Amino acid sequence: MWLSNFTLVLPNEVVSEGSVRVEDGAIAEIRAEPLAGAAIDGGGRLLMPGFVDLHGDMIEREIAPRPNAHMPIDFGIHELDKKLAAAGVTTAFAAVSFATESVYGHVRSLETTSAVIEGINRLRDDLLIDHRVHARYEITNVGAAPALERLLNADQIDMVSLTDHTPGQGQYNNLQSYILSIS
Repeated sequence: MWLSNFTLVLPNEVVSEGSVRVEDGAIAEIRAEPLAGAAIDGGGRLLMPGFVDLHGDMIEREIAPRPNAHMPIDFGIHELDKKLAAAGVTTAFAAVSFATESVYGHVRSLETTSAVIEGINRLRDDLLIDHRVHARYEITNVGAAPALERLLNADQIDMVSLTDHTPGQGQYNNLQSYILSIS
């Protein structure tokens, strides 16, 4: 199928009135001119690749938009899905944290993190975009290791990053900043 008369955003240039042929769900050919009789005429509209978000913390705001406001996890996943699709995101990695509970409360608890991961995987086929799981494992939270291992063994996690928020590291460059973050 040909899509014609689009402003194409390509890796090295922007092409006005370009055309794209899609075959078997993939781009098969790109031309720098419009084609008569194409299945879809874009009328000069923008056509660009979808965005990939490798580290999105947004799910936390969807399930806990304010302190003491807890939304159902499935509802939060569906709401986030719609927002990401509207913004042009085609693949999103939900960055869920295996951190010790702190000012984040229940959102970063082991139970909520596990439930979010399981929810994303359970709902994956019914969502608008490709949702993946980016597990952020805080190295000082050894109590979370069994849950992380269980989810990894069940193929529920797509990417893992190790985080270290101990005093003297990253955003906690001294003991006082760390104490303020957990109080």
